[in-house]
Amino acid sequence: MDKIQRTINDIRTDTNELTARTEDPLRTFARAARGAPSPCYYQSNHNSASSAPACPADLDRDRALTVKVGDPAMARDLRRLTNEDLVKRAEKHRRLAAITAVRPTLASIQFVAAKILRSGDPRLFLRNAKEVEIARTHRDT
Repeated sequence: MDKIQRTINDIRTDTNELTARTEDPLRTFARAARGAPSPCYYQSNHNSASSAPACPADLDRDRALTVKVGDPAMARDLRRLTNEDLVKRAEKHRRLAAITAVRPTLASIQFVAAKILRSGDPRLFLRNAKEVEIARTHRDT
């Protein structure tokens, strides 16, 4: 009986080695990826009642500020700017507004990226959601 058990174990070992050598790596990766959790949510390694972390897309939306441009001529001019030029222009106006209005909170924010939407409105990205709220409260300056 012991000899039969050893033979069965040897066969299983040989079969596993053959399967590992002949199996397509792309399929094994696809099978592993299919069973993995989505990248937005990871399992916490500590026992806490905290909520799951936000997805990168949600964080990106939280730190974005869209400026509605009503003037079609201004929208046309903004479309001609590169994203870098748009950030520089927004930073320049932010610095001027912080100096003239003497608002230290406005001086503490920083625009880090920008893009022009199809509508011609610029979408400006700040470092975090707190800075977006500061920019929204001081939008008249």
